Amino acid sequence: MHTPKKPKLLITPVLRFLVLWVVLFILTGCQGAQKLRDAQNAFNEGARLENELMFKSAFKQYGLNVNDQNVIGAPSVGRPEPHYAAALEILQSIGDAGNAELEKDRLLGTKITLEALCQWKLGRGTQAISLAETALDHLDAENEPRDWVIAQALPALVISDEAYARIPNVFTGKDQSKFDDIENRLLTADRSAKTYIDKATGRAKDRPIEIWLLQVELSLYSSWLKARSNILGERELPEKEKGLLIGKCERLETIGKRYAHEDQKKAAKELADGWRETIFGTINP
Repeated sequence: MHTPKKPKLLITPVLRFLVLWVVLFILTGCQGAQKLRDAQNAFNEGARLENELMFKSAFKQYGLNVNDQNVIGAPSVGRPEPHYAAALEILQSIGDAGNAELEKDRLLGTKITLEALCQWKLGRGTQAISLAETALDHLDAENEPRDWVIAQALPALVISDEAYARIPNVFTGKDQSKFDDIENRLLTADRSAKTYIDKATGRAKDRPIEIWLLQVELSLYSSWLKARSNILGERELPEKEKGLLIGKCERLETIGKRYAHEDQKKAAKELADGWRETIFGTINP
């Protein structure tokens, strides 16, 4: 019997990645770049707090003591949303002159991408997608692949959030049309979340980006499985998808093996095993 569950290992991998991503190398001294630095710092703080809140929630779920200061995710003060809002306000305060300076220094696409991320984290999906599309007009997939991939993938995060919110937490009766709608949003429509991830994956050039995109794709299928279970009442994982997802987890582990340091390889293995447990209920499907 297939019973998806959420293990301790997998807690907001997207957010943890974003904390790393916004620490960029900005060497120019223009006013626009300084504001971009300030906005990045504010966004980082929001992501850090959100990570901690997610960790605390997960530790409570598993009956662990979140007040133990040796536990990752021990309580901290504050909510992330004000930091995302502060970052957005800073970015929106950069005027035409500052934007022109950023464009000259090839940072305007980065600024717009960060603005889109802020809108996403503040729950404004439509604005986030619009900004991500604008960012792509100012990014070079060859010379700025990481920023380009984030902007390309961001609509998938919005679509995934919206689809997941439509999935009930328990089975209340079969509803095929509702399931079809969610499946289309996640995986099968022309502008599904997976479509954006597939396009972004084609340009991924480094391990952190590849690992992040694989996790986003696995999260789409995890949501799809929850929809099958809670909307259709079907808990068995179809063989086609089972083979596909086994391959995705193996790919995640294989990418990790390319790291030079053993602790990085171990972390990638644990990440892959976490997804196996999430999707299959076991690390040996």
